[in-house]
This record gives sequence, C-alpha cells and structure tokens, in this order.
Amino acid sequence: MDFNSARQGRVPPTSDVSNRFKSHLHVGRFWKTQWPAVGQCHRAFLAISSSQSSAFVEEKLKGPIDKILIANRGVIACRVIKTARRLGIKTVAVYSDADRFSVHVKSPDEAVHIGLAPASLSYLFAEKILAAVRSTNVKAIHPGYGFLSENVHFAESCKKEGIRFIGPPSTAIHAMGDKSVSKKLDAS
Repeated sequence: MDFNSARQGRVPPTSDVSNRFKSHLHVGRFWKTQWPAVGQCHRAFLAISSSQSSAFVEEKLKGPIDKILIANRGVIACRVIKTARRLGIKTVAVYSDADRFSVHVKSPDEAVHIGLAPASLSYLFAEKILAAVRSTNVKAIHPGYGFLSENVHFAESCKKEGIRFIGPPSTAIHAMGDKSVSKKLDAS
C-alpha cells in the first residue's frame, strides 16, 4: 500500500478530536464577533477608580507604545523582547534572584529586580510588578503566559494605573476563569 493513499495520521471527521477542534473554532468565532480590537477592548472595559477621571485614564492609554514591561521569564520573555525589538519598542524585563544571569535579563533595554527566587515572592507578587512599571515609566505590560496573565485583579490594577495590559480585558479573564460562564459563552 502506498504511503499517500493510506492517509496515515488523518483524523476521521466523526472522531472526538474533531469535535473538540470544532468547539475551539466556535470559541474563535465568538471572540471575533463579540469583542472589538484589542486596543478598543481596553478602553471599553476600563475600571476607573474614584481618584482618576475617565479622561485621565483615556489620555494615558492613547498613542503608540514606546516601551513595555515583560512580566515573565525565560523563553516567553525572550520571544516578547525579540518581537518588540523588531517593532522598535523598548523593553524592560523583570527578574528574581534565581534568574539574575538568565538571557531574558541580558537581552532587554532595562531589567528590574523584583524579589527572591520563589515565584510567589517575585513574578506572582503584583505590587512588585506594578512598582517596576512605575519606576521605569512604561506604558504597557505584557504578562506572557501563566503567572499574572490570568489574574483578574492584576489586569484591573493595570487599568486603574492607566497601563495597557497586553492581553484580554479583565471581564474576559473573569468570564473564562469561571467554568460555568465560559461554558455559556461557548454555547452561544
């Protein structure tokens, strides 16, 4: 039997894998139709604190991004740094004691020490990340994957500070974090 005619590795359309893939496509269509462009999402779902006016936060979120802080480490941070450099955007990396000699600390334009080796005392400590943002005067933060990328409170804190959160709006993080809500969104 010829290798090409055997169609090895092909998934039959009735398989469980195929059905799961279809559900992912449905979710993708939901995001395209229900949510506007990323920049518009951040403005549409602003959580404004009582001390800041809507106009103040809107003004801080306008304009091009000239410098971002990457709130992650390792390969993820290196990929964000590489892409930002290609786009002409300056980068700031954060690092813990354990990562002080890592490539992601040597590659960016700036690096800020955020704490001890355990992630709970550095990369997961939102206030230290926000302090690094303030000290470096960045306009946007890229959380990468894991750590604070799915933390609703962190995304809301970024909005209150007038910092662009490069990721989904806090309402989407909240909805997808709640299994019952995300199932309803997937079904619609």
